[in-house]
Amino acid sequence: MPRSFFPDYISYVRPNLPLDAGKLRDQVTIQEKSVSGQDSLGQDTYTWATVYQIYARVEPLQGRELETMQQRWAEARYKVTLNALAGIERAMRAVWWDGSANRVLDILDVQDTANAWHGRTVLICRELAE
Repeated sequence: MPRSFFPDYISYVRPNLPLDAGKLRDQVTIQEKSVSGQDSLGQDTYTWATVYQIYARVEPLQGRELETMQQRWAEARYKVTLNALAGIERAMRAVWWDGSANRVLDILDVQDTANAWHGRTVLICRELAE
């Protein structure tokens, strides 16, 4: 049979499959900032509350993908891919244990790809110094 009879696996079938659970190896905590009170000068003090604790795939951006993301966000360094999750916003942060220390990632963009069966959420992040 001619090749054109079969669907193109890369462009059609693969994006619609769920994420392979074996690739979700990194435990990530999504946190939200909340006002906890005021200090002696009247300024708000903030605390970070855990909203989600999930498994995801954290990858450093490299090559063309890095260049493409840095055209829009100059500080973009990481891509966090997880199963579809509603309610994640840019005002939140992700805390990721990389095996040696906690890394705090500031969420620059949230990209949702949802369809009838499966969905993914991709977070474009930069690392914060804590």
